Amino acid sequence: MKWRSAVAVLAGLSVAALLLTVLLPRSARQSVFRSLQPASVTYHSYDPYLLTVEERGLDWTTFPLSRRHQVFIGRAADLDHGYGYHLDYSFHPQMTAEQTDASRVQVVWTTAGVTLTEKSGQRLFIPQALFTGGR
Repeated sequence: MKWRSAVAVLAGLSVAALLLTVLLPRSARQSVFRSLQPASVTYHSYDPYLLTVEERGLDWTTFPLSRRHQVFIGRAADLDHGYGYHLDYSFHPQMTAEQTDASRVQVVWTTAGVTLTEKSGQRLFIPQALFTGGR
């Protein structure tokens, strides 16, 4: 009788370990989209800038589970993302897979700022004052 309990506990722990390995957030950032500031747009402040969308771990607050993302705009020369504008961003999990594909966004750079548009139609505007300047 005791050995059956021990086997059940061991099997449960094995399944839990497997699920945690598969479902836990990824520790490394994974860039899924990049857009470099075009030469036709000038901010006169540490140009050029780079916008990246990075995939992060799972968002445990949504159902179904979805990946978390971070939008970052910073100096293109600053590859470690130490300087710039960071924003946790959600690609709506209720949309189709094509509409929530972070690698299929459109980015428009203007002197006023940057507009990121998802396939779903959701838009994010980031004013240039949030990512330019020598902060």
